[in-house]
Amino acid sequence: MDTITLEMQRLLVNPPGAGLIIEQRLVPIFPGYVRTVYLRADNRVVVEYEQYGFDEAGAYFYGEYCDLASLVREMEAFLRKPVSEWKLLSERNDYPVLTKKLDTPNGTKRLLDAIRDGTVPLPGGT
Repeated sequence: MDTITLEMQRLLVNPPGAGLIIEQRLVPIFPGYVRTVYLRADNRVVVEYEQYGFDEAGAYFYGEYCDLASLVREMEAFLRKPVSEWKLLSERNDYPVLTKKLDTPNGTKRLLDAIRDGTVPLPGGT
């Protein structure tokens, strides 16, 4: 496992705002939704699926890990990226750009079905 950067370690002790954003992207399986992944203090992770352009209009999942190494290992698997390739994002400057028309009603139905069926993509090990 690659080591987490010193900057990330320092910021994880007292993260700004909601935490450190390490992923923010449109989710093809839930059209019209953005997945944002936050790292928070005390080895916690937040995965948000929110409607494009909205804040607090979606589903929120929280995980807690026994230590930072476990968190990093599980997030590397979930994101399919080693920690060395993670970059810290800004909610304002790194928001995904739309490349096609949103189908939010379909995305909402798919997200609700996935919640009901327990198939929402989430990191393991929590």
